Amino acid sequence: MSNWFEDHPIRSILGHTFLVSGITWAAFAFVFDENKLNVHKAEVENLKAQTGQYKAKVEVLESRISHLTLENNKLHSWLVNTPKTIPHLESKVKELEATNASLMKEASQKAASSVESNPLDKPYYNGAKIEKGGAFFDPLTTASLGVNSFNPNYTADVQVTLPGKGGDHLKDVKPGTQWPFNHNGKNYLMVLHETNWLTNMAKVSIQEVKSHNK
Repeated sequence: MSNWFEDHPIRSILGHTFLVSGITWAAFAFVFDENKLNVHKAEVENLKAQTGQYKAKVEVLESRISHLTLENNKLHSWLVNTPKTIPHLESKVKELEATNASLMKEASQKAASSVESNPLDKPYYNGAKIEKGGAFFDPLTTASLGVNSFNPNYTADVQVTLPGKGGDHLKDVKPGTQWPFNHNGKNYLMVLHETNWLTNMAKVSIQEVKSHNK
Protein backbone atom coordinates (compact mmCIF):
# COMPACT_ATOMS: atom_id res chain seq x y z
CA MET A 1 0.00 0.00 0.00
CA SER A 2 2.78 2.42 0.96
CA ASN A 3 4.68 1.55 -2.18
CA TRP A 4 1.60 2.31 -4.19
CA PHE A 5 1.29 5.79 -2.62
CA GLU A 6 4.94 6.57 -3.05
CA ASP A 7 4.83 5.56 -6.69
CA HIS A 8 1.48 7.23 -7.41
CA PRO A 9 1.55 10.59 -9.31
CA ILE A 10 -0.69 12.26 -6.68
CA ARG A 11 2.29 12.42 -4.34
CA SER A 12 4.13 14.66 -6.79
CA ILE A 13 1.04 16.76 -7.34
CA LEU A 14 0.52 17.30 -3.61
CA GLY A 15 4.16 18.10 -3.05
CA HIS A 16 4.14 20.60 -5.88
CA THR A 17 0.95 22.15 -4.54
CA PHE A 18 2.39 22.57 -1.01
CA LEU A 19 5.57 24.06 -2.43
CA VAL A 20 3.70 26.60 -4.53
CA SER A 21 1.43 27.46 -1.60
CA GLY A 22 4.42 28.06 0.68
CA ILE A 23 6.18 30.26 -1.85
CA THR A 24 2.99 32.18 -2.49
CA TRP A 25 2.37 32.73 1.24
CA ALA A 26 5.97 33.84 1.80
CA ALA A 27 5.74 36.26 -1.08
CA PHE A 28 2.39 37.58 0.16
CA ALA A 29 3.76 38.06 3.70
CA PHE A 30 6.81 39.89 2.37
CA VAL A 31 4.75 42.18 0.15
CA PHE A 32 2.22 42.78 2.98
CA ASP A 33 4.96 43.69 5.49
CA GLU A 34 6.60 45.99 2.96
CA ASN A 35 3.26 47.70 2.28
CA LYS A 36 2.73 48.23 6.04
CA LEU A 37 6.19 49.74 6.28
CA ASN A 38 5.48 52.06 3.35
CA VAL A 39 2.15 53.09 4.88
CA HIS A 40 3.85 53.83 8.22
CA LYS A 41 6.53 55.90 6.49
CA ALA A 42 3.86 57.81 4.62
CA GLU A 43 1.99 58.54 7.87
CA VAL A 44 5.21 59.77 9.52
CA GLU A 45 5.95 62.05 6.59
CA ASN A 46 2.39 63.35 6.66
CA LEU A 47 2.66 64.10 10.41
CA LYS A 48 5.95 65.91 9.80
CA ALA A 49 4.33 68.00 7.08
CA GLN A 50 1.35 68.86 9.32
CA THR A 51 3.69 69.72 12.19
CA GLY A 52 5.61 72.05 9.91
CA GLN A 53 2.36 73.72 8.81
CA TYR A 54 1.20 74.18 12.40
CA LYS A 55 4.58 75.60 13.37
CA ALA A 56 4.42 78.06 10.49
CA LYS A 57 0.89 79.10 11.49
CA VAL A 58 1.96 79.59 15.13
CA GLU A 59 4.86 81.78 14.01
CA VAL A 60 2.51 83.88 11.87
CA LEU A 61 0.04 84.26 14.77
CA GLU A 62 2.81 85.20 17.18
CA SER A 63 4.03 87.81 14.72
CA ARG A 64 0.51 89.23 14.36
CA ILE A 65 0.00 89.30 18.14
CA SER A 66 3.31 91.11 18.59
CA HIS A 67 2.32 93.62 15.91
CA LEU A 68 -1.14 94.19 17.43
CA THR A 69 0.39 94.61 20.90
CA LEU A 70 2.76 97.24 19.54
CA GLU A 71 -0.06 99.05 17.76
CA ASN A 72 -2.23 98.90 20.89
CA ASN A 73 0.56 100.40 22.99
CA LYS A 74 1.00 103.20 20.43
CA LEU A 75 -2.76 103.88 20.40
CA HIS A 76 -2.96 103.89 24.21
CA SER A 77 0.01 106.26 24.42
CA TRP A 78 -1.64 108.56 21.88
CA LEU A 79 -4.96 108.51 23.78
CA VAL A 80 -3.24 109.19 27.11
CA ASN A 81 -1.65 112.32 25.63
CA THR A 82 -4.85 113.45 23.89
CA PRO A 83 -7.05 115.72 26.07
CA LYS A 84 -10.64 114.71 26.87
CA THR A 85 -10.14 111.04 25.99
CA ILE A 86 -10.93 108.40 28.63
CA PRO A 87 -7.32 107.14 28.97
CA HIS A 88 -6.13 110.75 29.31
CA LEU A 89 -8.70 111.46 32.02
CA GLU A 90 -7.90 108.18 33.80
CA SER A 91 -4.22 109.12 33.79
CA LYS A 92 -4.97 112.57 35.21
CA VAL A 93 -7.23 111.10 37.90
CA LYS A 94 -4.45 108.74 39.00
CA GLU A 95 -1.99 111.64 39.10
CA LEU A 96 -4.38 113.77 41.16
CA GLU A 97 -5.11 110.90 43.54
CA ALA A 98 -1.40 110.32 44.06
CA THR A 99 -0.82 114.05 44.61
CA ASN A 100 -3.76 114.28 47.03
CA ALA A 101 -2.52 111.28 49.01
CA SER A 102 0.96 112.78 49.19
CA LEU A 103 -0.39 116.17 50.36
CA MET A 104 -2.62 114.53 52.97
CA LYS A 105 0.30 112.53 54.31
CA GLU A 106 2.52 115.60 54.38
CA ALA A 107 -0.16 117.67 56.15
CA SER A 108 -0.71 114.92 58.71
CA GLN A 109 3.02 114.67 59.41
CA LYS A 110 3.33 118.44 59.77
CA ALA A 111 0.36 118.58 62.13
CA ALA A 112 1.69 115.76 64.28
CA SER A 113 5.17 117.28 64.25
CA SER A 114 3.76 120.67 65.23
CA VAL A 115 1.95 119.18 68.21
CA GLU A 116 4.90 117.07 69.34
CA SER A 117 7.41 119.92 69.04
CA ASN A 118 5.34 122.48 70.91
CA PRO A 119 7.37 123.15 74.08
CA LEU A 120 4.69 125.38 75.64
CA ASP A 121 1.94 122.81 75.07
CA LYS A 122 -0.19 125.37 73.22
CA PRO A 123 -3.69 124.29 72.20
CA TYR A 124 -3.89 122.78 68.73
CA TYR A 125 -5.19 125.10 66.02
CA ASN A 126 -5.79 124.65 62.30
CA GLY A 127 -7.75 126.98 60.05
CA ALA A 128 -8.28 127.71 56.36
CA LYS A 129 -10.43 129.48 53.79
CA ILE A 130 -12.49 127.36 51.42
CA GLU A 131 -14.43 128.09 48.25
CA LYS A 132 -17.83 126.86 47.09
CA GLY A 133 -17.57 123.17 46.31
CA GLY A 134 -14.41 122.87 48.41
CA ALA A 135 -13.79 121.28 51.79
CA PHE A 136 -11.62 121.80 54.85
CA PHE A 137 -10.05 118.62 56.26
CA ASP A 138 -8.12 118.49 59.51
CA PRO A 139 -5.47 115.69 59.37
CA LEU A 140 -5.06 115.46 63.14
CA THR A 141 -8.70 114.95 64.11
CA THR A 142 -10.08 113.84 60.65
CA ALA A 143 -12.93 116.34 61.07
CA SER A 144 -14.07 118.12 57.91
CA LEU A 145 -16.41 120.80 56.64
CA GLY A 146 -17.47 121.15 53.00
CA VAL A 147 -19.38 124.05 51.45
CA ASN A 148 -22.15 123.07 49.04
CA SER A 149 -23.46 126.59 48.36
CA PHE A 150 -23.54 130.18 49.65
CA ASN A 151 -26.77 132.05 50.24
CA PRO A 152 -27.51 135.79 49.78
CA ASN A 153 -28.27 136.14 53.51
CA TYR A 154 -24.64 135.25 54.26
CA THR A 155 -25.42 131.72 55.33
CA ALA A 156 -24.14 128.54 53.76
CA ASP A 157 -25.26 124.98 53.12
CA VAL A 158 -22.52 122.76 54.49
CA GLN A 159 -21.56 119.13 55.05
CA VAL A 160 -20.02 118.56 58.49
CA THR A 161 -18.24 115.33 59.45
CA LEU A 162 -16.96 114.84 63.00
CA PRO A 163 -15.00 111.92 64.50
CA GLY A 164 -17.35 109.33 65.98
CA LYS A 165 -20.44 111.26 64.93
CA GLY A 166 -20.65 110.72 61.17
CA GLY A 167 -21.69 113.35 58.66
CA ASP A 168 -24.57 115.85 58.56
CA HIS A 169 -25.88 118.03 55.75
CA LEU A 170 -26.89 121.39 57.25
CA LYS A 171 -28.67 124.27 55.50
CA ASP A 172 -28.50 128.01 56.20
CA VAL A 173 -25.61 127.74 58.65
CA LYS A 174 -24.64 131.14 60.05
CA PRO A 175 -21.12 132.44 60.74
CA GLY A 176 -20.13 131.73 64.33
CA THR A 177 -21.73 128.28 64.40
CA GLN A 178 -19.68 125.87 66.52
CA TRP A 179 -19.38 122.07 66.55
CA PRO A 180 -17.71 120.59 69.69
CA PHE A 181 -16.31 117.06 69.51
CA ASN A 182 -13.83 114.75 71.23
CA HIS A 183 -10.89 112.95 69.66
CA ASN A 184 -8.36 110.72 71.43
CA GLY A 185 -9.45 112.00 74.83
CA LYS A 186 -9.11 115.69 73.89
CA ASN A 187 -11.85 118.27 73.31
CA TYR A 188 -11.97 120.26 70.07
CA LEU A 189 -14.17 122.92 68.57
CA MET A 190 -14.83 123.47 64.88
CA VAL A 191 -16.02 127.00 64.08
CA LEU A 192 -17.47 128.53 60.92
CA HIS A 193 -16.04 132.06 61.16
CA GLU A 194 -17.19 133.63 57.91
CA THR A 195 -19.42 133.05 54.86
CA ASN A 196 -19.31 135.46 51.94
CA TRP A 197 -21.91 135.08 49.21
CA LEU A 198 -20.24 137.68 46.98
CA THR A 199 -16.79 136.07 46.96
CA ASN A 200 -17.98 132.48 47.47
CA MET A 201 -15.52 132.14 50.31
CA ALA A 202 -15.80 130.75 53.84
CA LYS A 203 -13.40 130.56 56.77
CA VAL A 204 -13.35 127.63 59.17
CA SER A 205 -11.05 126.49 61.96
CA ILE A 206 -10.51 123.67 64.45
CA GLN A 207 -8.91 124.32 67.80
CA GLU A 208 -8.25 122.31 70.92
CA VAL A 209 -10.25 123.33 73.96
CA LYS A 210 -8.28 123.08 77.21
CA SER A 211 -10.12 122.13 80.39
CA HIS A 212 -10.10 124.84 83.05
CA ASN A 213 -9.23 122.41 85.85
CA LYS A 214 -5.85 121.58 84.31
